[in-house]
Amino acid sequence: MKPKKYSREETDRRFSRVGSTPLPVDSPYYNEVSIAFLSTTPRQQQRKATSSTHPSTPSGTDLPPETEIKQEPPETVLATPVPPGEITFGSFVLPFAVDGSGEELPEDKWEQLEFLQDKVPARCVFLGEINSELDHSPGLTWVTEDYYYLLPWDGPEYDWGLFRVSWDDNWGKFGWSPDARIKGITDPKEAARQLFGALMELWGRHENAAYRDFLRSI
Repeated sequence: MKPKKYSREETDRRFSRVGSTPLPVDSPYYNEVSIAFLSTTPRQQQRKATSSTHPSTPSGTDLPPETEIKQEPPETVLATPVPPGEITFGSFVLPFAVDGSGEELPEDKWEQLEFLQDKVPARCVFLGEINSELDHSPGLTWVTEDYYYLLPWDGPEYDWGLFRVSWDDNWGKFGWSPDARIKGITDPKEAARQLFGALMELWGRHENAAYRDFLRSI
């Protein structure tokens, strides 16, 4: 069967219906076969140019050409030897004693200290003591005498607690002072260093020589 022949005017009209541009008369493709093909082939929409930096679309995934595929950067691993723990400041209840004010303390200062230290469980870690004088106001100093302990915490809320047997220079007696707790640190030495270092910053004692020496000794 011979293909149907079309006049030039009829061919141009058929091209305009499908959105094609008429071929020049002298084009080698201007013949019955190409005319029949172009007249029955729908015009395809022109795709937007895509950047070569984008990763190729996985096979079988139908995404519109304007869809931008973002490639996440590789995860950066920070080489920190010990991550900082989560520290909570403030007083808390010591499991082995009520507030020292509820107990009848001996009158002698050193008997008071011995009385309270005898109540500290053996599982607590004694970190050391600080004896120093702090400037309170012009012509007035504040005597600091603290005995620090690290308490292993019972329960999932924290890992360690830091408390001290502290001399109250105002009332002239020893008492309990639970100061801070930490979560996320299992090593006792690191927990003690982070807790005491955080207290130094909180109290503004980071320039005090006695406190700096104590931190180095832990």
